[in-house]
Amino acid sequence: ALWWLLILSSCSKHQAQALEEDDDEVDDDDDRPLLLISNPRNIMAYYDDGTVEEFVMGLDNPDHIRIVDNFLYVSVGDTPDTSTLYRQNLDTGEEEPFFLKKNGNKAVLHRPYGFDFYNGFIYVASFLTDQVLMYDAVSGDYLGVFAQGNGTEEGLVNGPNHIAIFQDKLYLTTQGSVATNGKFLHLYDSQIVVFDLKNNDDGAVFAPQPTPLPSSLGFVSLMGIQIHCSNSASQEDDDSCLVYTSDVAGGLRAFDLPTGELVWETPTSYQPGSTVSGALSITSSGEIYIPGFVDHKNENDGGDGGVVQRFWAEDGHPLPLHHHRHHNLDPPSSLVRPMGILALDSSERKNGGDGDKNKKGGMNSIR
Repeated sequence: ALWWLLILSSCSKHQAQALEEDDDEVDDDDDRPLLLISNPRNIMAYYDDGTVEEFVMGLDNPDHIRIVDNFLYVSVGDTPDTSTLYRQNLDTGEEEPFFLKKNGNKAVLHRPYGFDFYNGFIYVASFLTDQVLMYDAVSGDYLGVFAQGNGTEEGLVNGPNHIAIFQDKLYLTTQGSVATNGKFLHLYDSQIVVFDLKNNDDGAVFAPQPTPLPSSLGFVSLMGIQIHCSNSASQEDDDSCLVYTSDVAGGLRAFDLPTGELVWETPTSYQPGSTVSGALSITSSGEIYIPGFVDHKNENDGGDGGVVQRFWAEDGHPLPLHHHRHHNLDPPSSLVRPMGILALDSSERKNGGDGDKNKKGGMNSIR
């Protein structure tokens, strides 16, 4: 199994081995974050003490992962009948496999990817209907369509991937595809669009499609998105904040929050051009974690083994994690084709997740 490639390096295998021999490159691994990573059928937990376990089993194509107010949320499903958010109370262990409700008897959500919370609502990207849907955050009841594509480039919501809400604005990565009858065609650019939630506008392009990186798979498909501010004490200062995105084809980019201009970009392949990148998660200390897998062409070369890479939020510098305790573990299940990730450092775990930092909670079942 290739799960032990949690070396968390953007370098090639040989480069990572060489770096491990350089004591100056090795950092302190005593306070690593908890990593929750979505496999095709489960959520793997990589604890900071080196323990690995299947935290949630039996999920249907899990994708995005969030913990808000001591509830674990995971987007799941690839058909209208199976598409929803899985929710678990981390204090009691109570599970709600179908937290999001249908519109009466009609299934409206189809292949949910990213989602985020705002003013008592959950905004969910419905990838195979080209829509962003709204749900009640307490009951999971369906409330309606917030935004949808119309089959044209100007429709904006073309293959909606992940969502980040910050300062009353919803930022959405799009694949650039158009969905029809549960299938999609790549027709337009992959870009970031933004909607003003206070003024309820029609949306606009925040950042157009960037140029593919030389080491990528040759295209751009923006996926994960998160906004991180360098000065956590001054979140109102836009100049201290960047919009980060991962690229399925291989790439990590940071955009200026006020202008949408590209600030820096870096490859996300420990073997250039061969790693498919998933979502991203940024800790409060500014470490970016990105899962991915090797896109093998030969069925006999070991399968789509997982890898997690780590970068510094300030400038995208790779942060290989050497001598990690995870190296010598035998997990109950391999990390295979991982896409979603949530990285929580100790302070975020004490505060009940990655949502409201002012709320305290136990998160008992997640240690």
